[in-house]
Amino acid sequence: MTSKRYIYVALAVCLLIIAFATQINKCKLSDNDAINIAKLFYNNMSIGYASEPFVKSKNITELFEFGTNSKIVVVGDSDNKIIINCSNNNVEYFINTNILHLAQTKYTFLINNKLVLKWPSFLSEQNAIEIIMSYAKRIGLPQDFECSKINLDKYKGMWTARWKRKFNGIEFEDDYIILSIMATDGELYGYTKWEKGEQCSTEPKVSKAEAIGFANKKFAEYFSKDTWDKNKDKFEVKSAELKIVQDKSNLKRILSLPNKSRLAWVVVFDTKKEMDRETIGILKEDLSFIRIDAATKEILSSEINVVL
Repeated sequence: MTSKRYIYVALAVCLLIIAFATQINKCKLSDNDAINIAKLFYNNMSIGYASEPFVKSKNITELFEFGTNSKIVVVGDSDNKIIINCSNNNVEYFINTNILHLAQTKYTFLINNKLVLKWPSFLSEQNAIEIIMSYAKRIGLPQDFECSKINLDKYKGMWTARWKRKFNGIEFEDDYIILSIMATDGELYGYTKWEKGEQCSTEPKVSKAEAIGFANKKFAEYFSKDTWDKNKDKFEVKSAELKIVQDKSNLKRILSLPNKSRLAWVVVFDTKKEMDRETIGILKEDLSFIRIDAATKEILSSEINVVL
């Protein structure tokens, strides 16, 4: 009974937060204007749509992901979706999973009484880059984003390029742009732009060695003394890089409020290569890190993920 009471209280708090968020930072973009922005995006990207776009309400997941200060425009159903930022009227997210479903259906064959997905020849990397950059030019990518990688997902039949944002050569940890096309014909599958960080000082007052020392101490505190004594030789610092980071706040994300950006050392821990990853207490690959303010030495956040 007590656990149920906690659940009801938590739900009530969530509803109050959502109601408060809707009032404090309500989108002032009209539905009609949002639809026109979506249509312009479709036209610029040469994307056809069979039915008239309309604005839909956000579900809880979408509210957490995109906040209150945005509008969702869909065509037909939620498989074809555009997210528009109400502050600057920019399209920040587009996805059309229908084209993936259609492509997978088209290239699924019955072989030896089994359904097998067999893709045709994919676009070469050079052709994929040319098509992706053509879409990027039409969208108009900000100058401070640099293309960091392009990769092929052979299962989904998709080429994806990723851009990272930098200021004075320092990477924003959370800001990125992703653009994906179908590897069979170059049709645009999805686009995401996350640009929430603010410019800040890029001159560290804490050295890399100092940051690693602080991080090592914090990392050891995550484990019990007995577990640490048995496993401390299995871990290593994989990397320690300066990045511009932001506060990790779901409430600010829902409210679409600005987060303070600051320079930080991001220290990533990993299991040594010769160690068995499936052993209790061994870290999941690239999923354990500690952020240290490069000006104040403050531990901003930590996330340690072990194999259970």
